[in-house]
Amino acid sequence: MIINNKNKFYKIILKIAGFLRLKGLIIRLLAITLFSILFLLKKYRKIVFCPIVHHRIGHLAMNTDLFLRRLKNGYFPSKNIYIGVSNKFPANRQLMKMFKRYWHIIENDILRDVISIYPIRGSEFYYELPFDDNEYFEFNNIKPVLYFTQEEEKIGKKLLLNMGIGEKDWFVCFFARDKKYLTKDINNLYNKDWSCHDYRNSDINNYLKAAEYIVNKGGFALRMGSIVEKPLPKERHAKIIDYALDFRSDFMDVYLIAHCKYILSTNCGITNVAQLFNVPEAWANVAPIRFSPFLSSSRFILKKLWSQEKNRLLTYNEIIENYFNVMETKKYEDAEIKLIENTSDEILDLAIEMNDLVDGRLHYSEEDENRQKYFKSLFGEKRINCGFTARIGNEYLKKNKDLMEQKLIGQGDAM
Repeated sequence: MIINNKNKFYKIILKIAGFLRLKGLIIRLLAITLFSILFLLKKYRKIVFCPIVHHRIGHLAMNTDLFLRRLKNGYFPSKNIYIGVSNKFPANRQLMKMFKRYWHIIENDILRDVISIYPIRGSEFYYELPFDDNEYFEFNNIKPVLYFTQEEEKIGKKLLLNMGIGEKDWFVCFFARDKKYLTKDINNLYNKDWSCHDYRNSDINNYLKAAEYIVNKGGFALRMGSIVEKPLPKERHAKIIDYALDFRSDFMDVYLIAHCKYILSTNCGITNVAQLFNVPEAWANVAPIRFSPFLSSSRFILKKLWSQEKNRLLTYNEIIENYFNVMETKKYEDAEIKLIENTSDEILDLAIEMNDLVDGRLHYSEEDENRQKYFKSLFGEKRINCGFTARIGNEYLKKNKDLMEQKLIGQGDAM
């Protein structure tokens, strides 16, 4: 009986293996055929296929939008035809719909496989949408390409009313990254241990003091997210809305972020949607230190790094020299480095600064400007982020001046 079951199992495995080999052969033949056609058409018009990073909302948003801004600004030969290729399950359907208004995109799993192998991949007929995290010029100087139709605006306003938000009301989106999304999302199909990203997570409760400030100033605070670890406390102001659990949809994810006063979040996928519409961002709990928002109208504050070996916080110079690009939890653990989240007061200071900035009430002193210049100078001119345009939070920098190691020349105790 056991032998018969084993034989059946082996036969099933062999059938699956045979199918996969046949599928691979067909895909290879299709790739060779398509390459031949593209080569023949080249003397008339070059067709270039661009695989879209579809499975994560941040990459779907930023890689695609960056390419379209560059295309709009004449970065690429006008005689070429660029075609986007995605599978049928993008991380956000509304974003894909909006990109399709501006660019020809084919959603087809087979075509995606065909262009992803030799001889097309790596050829002149293949272009991967780049993103290096230092595209400050494009997002500060080229106007957004995405837009909502009149019908979508009507739908968005109606759904806002369902949340109690009228046309004359203003609101801020806020979000804290947690581990739930990557463990429960379709990305788990990759059978990957996503704990390597745990260093990026933070507690949503630390954002609530800032949310209360927003409400007290007359606005609404909307907690964003697709799959979240825990709900907001039940005992909260009625204008602090747990959108992620009570109202969430692909359409409203994009609509809300595009229409909010600013977004209070961290460096994560859904936050990147704001940059598509030039919406100011306030990032808390940033790690590693190389990341900052693209817009000059945005602000950010950093997670602190505690060294168990040195028994103290690391200075910015030490972080830049040793942990500038560390993006794995285990590497921090191996170095006995503990990442310390921003406190609720630090996030509140960030929200106050951003609110005053958007309202046009913000003024910086000469000492404030000197601190900013000195902080930026720590990165030198060769780091990938050396041209970043956003400012680190003013109060945060002032209260953590010891982490800059030394005082500014001629400023005495001004720092």
